[in-house]
Amino acid sequence: MTLSYPSPYARRVPLHRHPAIAPVISSGVRPAFNFNKHYRITEEPELAAGNATRATAGGGGIEWGAWLELTDKAERITTSSLALLSDVFLNIPTLLPPEECPGGAQSWYPTMVMTLEFKFPIPATAADRTVGIFTSGTFINDPRGRHDTYVEVWSAPSDIGEGETAVRKGWRDQQVCLAVASQMALTVSAEVNMRRARM
Repeated sequence: MTLSYPSPYARRVPLHRHPAIAPVISSGVRPAFNFNKHYRITEEPELAAGNATRATAGGGGIEWGAWLELTDKAERITTSSLALLSDVFLNIPTLLPPEECPGGAQSWYPTMVMTLEFKFPIPATAADRTVGIFTSGTFINDPRGRHDTYVEVWSAPSDIGEGETAVRKGWRDQQVCLAVASQMALTVSAEVNMRRARM
């Protein structure tokens, strides 16, 4: 049994914009990461706009999403690369306003526990170098600002920036969730990581 399109109960890719026309963020997920030059990502302002407005029963929490593309044209998204891609996102504290998370911009978020479940094989029709990443998180608490994150990695209908001609009708219904992950991370001063790098 498979729950998929056209069932109205099937999960669809939760990103609002097609990667071919989505705005690109020039700085990557984390400007300090050495591998930033190997990928680029898009913005999903609709997700960011909803973060402060979930005030209904069971509301709250933070969502983030983007299309991520490997910039080397010889690279390919593979099943094994989904493990890394499931851990490349903006952590919840970085998405909060500064008054909600003092010092968040100067922190490091080491992953302590992570589970990964592969859902679908990468379709032959999917983009070779691009995936969609959607995350949500609901709790930040002591000790050490530990926080939970749920991650979905999706197939992509095209690579980033291919233009309007790459947008096909029904593109959202043709994408599949490749993997889901959950993790617990800590909030640690970035100085801890920088000291280790200098050793």
